[in-house]
Amino acid sequence: MKDYQGNIPKYRRSTWFILHLANPLARYFSGRLGWGTSSGIRILKVKGSKTGKIYSIPIRLLELDKKKYLVALQGETFWVKNLRKQKGNGQIEFGGRTTDFSSKELPDQEKLPILRAYLKKWWSVSRPLTTVTSPDAPYDEIRKAAPLHPVFELTS
Repeated sequence: MKDYQGNIPKYRRSTWFILHLANPLARYFSGRLGWGTSSGIRILKVKGSKTGKIYSIPIRLLELDKKKYLVALQGETFWVKNLRKQKGNGQIEFGGRTTDFSSKELPDQEKLPILRAYLKKWWSVSRPLTTVTSPDAPYDEIRKAAPLHPVFELTS
């Protein structure tokens, strides 16, 4: 998780496999066909801040205590930056239906239970993207990792 100088990066780039095979398949199966209900995969659509183009990225939508969250385990991704520029407004696509949403970014202290739930639910795919050593890690360890993982609560 650290670079050659021992620093923790603010962004972890996806592998070629994820970018060119997994993401297009997820966009088709989840976005168009509605497969992946149990995996939480949805298609996030957010307008680019410079181009105005709508970008579509597969994400895992966490539902916890009747609330929905977007967690950026890869850190300061382009969709995080664009969602901030769009004042938290975007769209979620699933099964050919697109729903508008508003969101608010959570401060680090409020992220802790969300990060723990996300890691517990999807640890096998989360492990390479976080400095947290286990989904059952102490809250102090999750607290240290929280600034690296933006979290947005969907408000509508």
